[in-house]
Amino acid sequence: MSAVQINSSYTQQVKALIAFFYDAKNRTPNIIGDAKSFFSKHEQLVNQKQKLEAILAKPITEERHSIAKDKLVKLEHKILKERLQRVTRLHQFIDRLLTLTESNSTEESNNASAKFLGTLMLITDRTCSGFAKQHQILKPLYKAALTLRLSDAVLARGNIQHPYLGKYIDCHLRYEENVDWQKRWRKELAFPLVKAALLQEIGLYHPTAQKILLGENNDLDEFRVLNEEHRKSLLKLNLTFSIDYLTNGIGIPTNTAETQQARQKNAFIEKQALEFALETIKDATILKSHIGDLIKVPQIYASFILSTQKSYNKKDLPKGYMVIEQLKKNGALDNSVAMCFLKMVGYFPQGYGITYIAVDKQGNAKDGYELGIVNRLYPTRPAEPKIRSVTRNLTYIKSGKDIQLRRTNNLYFPSNHKKIQRIEKQRLNRILKELTGGPEDKKADDLIPQFWEPSDYFSVKDHQNLWTNSN
Repeated sequence: MSAVQINSSYTQQVKALIAFFYDAKNRTPNIIGDAKSFFSKHEQLVNQKQKLEAILAKPITEERHSIAKDKLVKLEHKILKERLQRVTRLHQFIDRLLTLTESNSTEESNNASAKFLGTLMLITDRTCSGFAKQHQILKPLYKAALTLRLSDAVLARGNIQHPYLGKYIDCHLRYEENVDWQKRWRKELAFPLVKAALLQEIGLYHPTAQKILLGENNDLDEFRVLNEEHRKSLLKLNLTFSIDYLTNGIGIPTNTAETQQARQKNAFIEKQALEFALETIKDATILKSHIGDLIKVPQIYASFILSTQKSYNKKDLPKGYMVIEQLKKNGALDNSVAMCFLKMVGYFPQGYGITYIAVDKQGNAKDGYELGIVNRLYPTRPAEPKIRSVTRNLTYIKSGKDIQLRRTNNLYFPSNHKKIQRIEKQRLNRILKELTGGPEDKKADDLIPQFWEPSDYFSVKDHQNLWTNSN
């Protein structure tokens, strides 16, 4: 494998967005850093405000009243200023996320989102230390992109019972150069849904929750399997603090409308959007109307695709589909939402490394196998992903073709292994060592992998064009 090169412009944008969401060294303001700062200071600021208000409520001298009033005004200004800074950063973040996931048509937006999801998957590497922390940071972004496309699919399916979501049944008109719908979808639906997806678990960064995760002395593994008591406590704490952050830490942006009537209308719209985001987060935990499934289904799925468990194995990633399917059958998830989601993602997540039997122009199986990467949403059938071929004769190529892979040629399924004619063992060992860092000295049958790890391949700039039109 050649040395790592500079990333493509798109990959750089994705990595910059990740850094905007979380910077471990807090060198620049970021979304998680804002939440941590709010949680560490908000209670103290509220107590100060209440004390000053209590002083002003008492009969005191004019001088003391003036001093207390001045302190209160400055404190309120500080609280408001910091909140608006958080709002501005969050909105800037969502704007950039939408730039990377939204395009000019339903199909193009699906492809843009596939590219975003695939890039998030491909820049991770299970073999690197700290993968769990990386997955933890990527999951909200991954979930937000899925939520946007899931909401589109649910609205396109129709028969919307929820009063707020139902108002946007015609949001597909934004793709018909309808400026009004472009603005409405963005402000009234996309923004609150992304906020709900991003901030659904932000409460876990509250010091009380962190104490359970990390221990009194910060000496526990936050990614360990929690006991039932700690798990239930965290669930309650997270919901409480996440709601608090979205309500008081973010709230409603500044109303810049010019007229009284416009300000009133804008205030009403923003209030409804915030209430929708809050309802979505609450319902994802409490499950009353199932509107929370718009973020809950992507959350469950993302927990498999970007798992933080030590047992994480990419062989198990198709189980994410199967778990959603089972929860749907059990009635734990709304049938319509789950059906839309399953149709969208299929068995294999974006960026998954596929090994497959190539066929010639007549459809006959060739000797050996090739490597591909899942690069599109909406497979024709769940087990038949749309992939980009990245090898020819097991040699890396820069511009492979897009393939609708039949299940009978997908080596993820062991029943297909017997179709491969034997490749000379020494040659196959050499190829696999170069591609995946092993294996060596194994039986011939073991040398036919069910999948492969493409993160090393993707680290090369020239290999980051998996979503261009190839056929």
